[in-house]
Amino acid sequence: MRVFTFWVATAQVCLSGSTLAQRNWAYFTAPGLTFNTSQANNISVVTTPDKCKSKCFTVSSCKAWTALQTTNNVWQCLTTSVGPSLNFPLTSNSSAVYGYFEDSLVGNVNAVQREDGRHYFIPSIQLCYAGAKAYCNSIPGFRLAIFRTALQVNISMILASANHTDKVIIDLLSYQTSPPSPPSKCPSGPYLPPGLTSNTLIWGDGTINPSTLTLPIDNPTDSHVLVHIEGKKYHLDNDDLMYFLCQY
Repeated sequence: MRVFTFWVATAQVCLSGSTLAQRNWAYFTAPGLTFNTSQANNISVVTTPDKCKSKCFTVSSCKAWTALQTTNNVWQCLTTSVGPSLNFPLTSNSSAVYGYFEDSLVGNVNAVQREDGRHYFIPSIQLCYAGAKAYCNSIPGFRLAIFRTALQVNISMILASANHTDKVIIDLLSYQTSPPSPPSKCPSGPYLPPGLTSNTLIWGDGTINPSTLTLPIDNPTDSHVLVHIEGKKYHLDNDDLMYFLCQY
């Protein structure tokens, strides 16, 4: 049974018996993206993208939708039971809008909004660093997790502990003047630009971790490059197959 609660700006759907108890109306819309009609479970005609979104919102099996404008006030609405991932490719289309819901992202830790206002997700697949970045980026709006505040660092450790595994990758590397050769499972290995002091922590967007953001790394002088969370500590390690934390 679904219980609906509507108010002025947002709406939520509570899914009884589900590990993910809500779907938010306000998030996860990506203008300029769409999927192929062959991937749709249902095709209809609507007058606005919001009406297409509503069709998906009220059907529990619908995880994503796209609206393609054909003429003024006429949109082709496609809905699907498959959420975004590397295995469900999206294409660019300036006349389209794509959207999905939290309950389409099911993994070791399902997509959830935390105290910082961001959503986090740990998929149930282990990948190397480059693969983890690509996987998170394949979900519109998501990226491999980057932190700016102590609150986000604390959130990451709570989620990693909830994952019930020993290692979770985030988008943080430790620059080494002579990094070790990458293992065969991850032949490309993380890349860091030269000219930095050894053990400099660099986030995936190129910013250096500020001294004001203290990270609980228990082996800060280790010669490894990749930073991952293990329990409630941060560790340096070789690039390897691990679970990973995506952030919206």
